[in-house]
Amino acid sequence: MKNLVILLISISCLGLAFGEVYSGLQNKKVERTLDLSTQFVRSSLQIEIENAGSKSTSEYYVAVQDFLEKHLSIIEAKDESGASLKVTKDATETSGKQSYTLYRVDLNSALASQATTKITVLAVYTHVQTPFPATIGQDEKQLVTYRGNHFVFSPYKTVSQTTTVKLASSTIESHSKEAPTSASGNTITYGPYSDKAAFSVSEMKLHYENNKSFLTATSVNKEIEISQWGNIAIEESYELRHDGAKLKGHFSRFLIKEVIDFLVTLLQL
Repeated sequence: MKNLVILLISISCLGLAFGEVYSGLQNKKVERTLDLSTQFVRSSLQIEIENAGSKSTSEYYVAVQDFLEKHLSIIEAKDESGASLKVTKDATETSGKQSYTLYRVDLNSALASQATTKITVLAVYTHVQTPFPATIGQDEKQLVTYRGNHFVFSPYKTVSQTTTVKLASSTIESHSKEAPTSASGNTITYGPYSDKAAFSVSEMKLHYENNKSFLTATSVNKEIEISQWGNIAIEESYELRHDGAKLKGHFSRFLIKEVIDFLVTLLQL
């Protein structure tokens, strides 16, 4: 009997920790921006949530696919007034062949049946842009690839959605297409798409120029020294690793001088 009580308490605690996704919600409209102009990927979701169900709810769930979850650095949410919303990592689930992690967003007030509200969800990912080719000459441009989803991966049906991808330059070697798709300068637009089911997937593949530095701090050490006279000295040490395309051949100072001389000539014109 004692073991049964403990089991029931454990199940109850799990129920409190991992809530169920309320099926009455739907994404009425989503505008997603993927900023790939630096070494990071910043995903911004402007979401209009509609409660099409029969009961109120104060929880909204964000799903992050498994291949992105391990690279997630920051996730935060705000309501339409700009006030921060609490975001809590919830459960890891599977839908078909897709594994994902749920993050619970606590709304500032319960969303009544048939009502709508707007939130913004920002997620930042690291190490999801891959140099291709992996090695380049000193005078060559750095090209990278990115793989994602043409659709917003969500546990809710999405009535209307558009994705805008911002790249570091207008040099685009190739990009996947999911009609309607358009490209102009350093921007690719996917959508609008209508009535996409929950957990919809269509692989996005991009190959483009990104000459930004790809640096990783493998070690950070901060020392704070306070003297007996009240003086404070702060010293920070970093160990950095280059995660961009590797250098093919030897480093040439002559090539650097050529570039500097060319720039000086341009400034003199």
